[in-house]
Amino acid sequence: LRQGDRIILEALVWGVDPGDMTLEHDVSPAPAVPGPDDVPSRADRVAALPPDQPGPPRLPFFENFDQHPLQWVENWPPAGPQEPMTRHWLRYRPTPRFEDPWVDACRLLIPVDTFGWPAASQAHAWIDPPQAVAVTVDLQVGFHRYTEDEWLLVEAVSPIATAGLASATARVWDRSRCERTWHRSC
Repeated sequence: LRQGDRIILEALVWGVDPGDMTLEHDVSPAPAVPGPDDVPSRADRVAALPPDQPGPPRLPFFENFDQHPLQWVENWPPAGPQEPMTRHWLRYRPTPRFEDPWVDACRLLIPVDTFGWPAASQAHAWIDPPQAVAVTVDLQVGFHRYTEDEWLLVEAVSPIATAGLASATARVWDRSRCERTWHRSC
């Protein structure tokens, strides 16, 4: 991807046709969490806050999703550091999924790429305003299964941030709780 004469994004994409040879195993259990219909949406939670109580920051990018966060901090900013992890049920809006499998794979790629920062920032959410906002510098994603489910369970964990570099790992499942992707970024 170029902007004028400058390269601003470089990606390598490849696919596999396993033919007759496949390895099959799955020991990637999804977190034991309620389904999206059993978790209040972010919009409902924000609407329920008293008018004088600030809620979590509004980030317009995340309005592309119907979000059902599995963690919620009632009083924002929180009193202290939170666990650097986030779990959300997500469904895109206005178009929840796409017929083309390569385009639909991007539906899983985007939250895998973007939820590392919300996870990392949880450890610093009590500092208002935030000291930094980060972007992904290096991203590796493996897509293990195709899904036609509109709902995606995204879990991102940021176990370490030091010297200006935050690391995050994200995984995505659908409502069948079969893992769809795995990624690690630094």
